[in-house]
Amino acid sequence: MSLEQHPWTSITGDLRRYIARRVPAAEVEDVVQDVLLRVVASKDALAEDRPLAPWVRTVARNAVIDRHRKRSASPPPPDPAVDAEGLTIEAQSEAQRALLGIWLRVTVDELPEPYREAVHRVDVLGEAQSDVADALQLPYSTIKSRVQRGRAKLRDSFFRCCDAELDARGRIDSVRSRQDCPCCDPQG
Repeated sequence: MSLEQHPWTSITGDLRRYIARRVPAAEVEDVVQDVLLRVVASKDALAEDRPLAPWVRTVARNAVIDRHRKRSASPPPPDPAVDAEGLTIEAQSEAQRALLGIWLRVTVDELPEPYREAVHRVDVLGEAQSDVADALQLPYSTIKSRVQRGRAKLRDSFFRCCDAELDARGRIDSVRSRQDCPCCDPQG
């Protein structure tokens, strides 16, 4: 079957689903168009007896890889945007990191004792969990559990205190303190 005789609607539908799982939503259509252009330009490379779908998927995989390489090879230029207070984005981010660090130090100190030392030594001091377990003469699984539970308590406390926006991967993108939060409100 020649390239022109294939049912393109099913091929492009499969192609969109495949690409949508691998690139940001805003880039899906661009990558689909790129793949279709590559397929048409290379149609002579497709043997008559070779199935089209796996070949198109290979072309799509290569296009996705090229898109990721292009994005990581050329970082976006720094944005000199300035907010209403005259702070650059970098200064805002640095201020947020400093406030978050202060909040974290205070909140770790307020954790219940079995979690406080484990989280402090592992996440603040950077000690390995196995080393902490040896130093405290506790089983490794106990320290691992205390660190997990302590982190969960920190996370719960953080989201009670602040409004945070998460990115597509669940990482914190931006943070705003709540007005009714006693630890963030300067008048509280």
